[in-house]
Amino acid sequence: MKNQSRRILVILIVVAVAIITWSVAAKKSSDELSGSAANVESAASENQADTIAYQGEDGKSAMELLRRSHQVEGDTFVTAIDGKVSDAGHFWGYYVNSAMAQVGANEYITKNSDTIEWRYEAIQ
Repeated sequence: MKNQSRRILVILIVVAVAIITWSVAAKKSSDELSGSAANVESAASENQADTIAYQGEDGKSAMELLRRSHQVEGDTFVTAIDGKVSDAGHFWGYYVNSAMAQVGANEYITKNSDTIEWRYEAIQ
């Protein structure tokens, strides 16, 4: 009878340890998944704020179209868009049809077929 009681006690201890181990692993996995989702969501929202894109319009400058829908600081060189300011480590670069523009945004006269993008980029 004593041996049977010990076996039952050992089995209960093993089962308890297994349940505790499983619940800790499940909690950790759940926390990692929710953390990953939060990081992806945060990165997505940051990236959206760091890129502004719009279609060109025949005869309108890239700057004119940007100012139409965003708060812009700077005339020749854009220093801030919607309050996001260029600093010692970042700048607002603009692209026409995925290629970095070769002239200032005031000088570039867009076409309906153009896609203009402003990217908040790290200085390298």
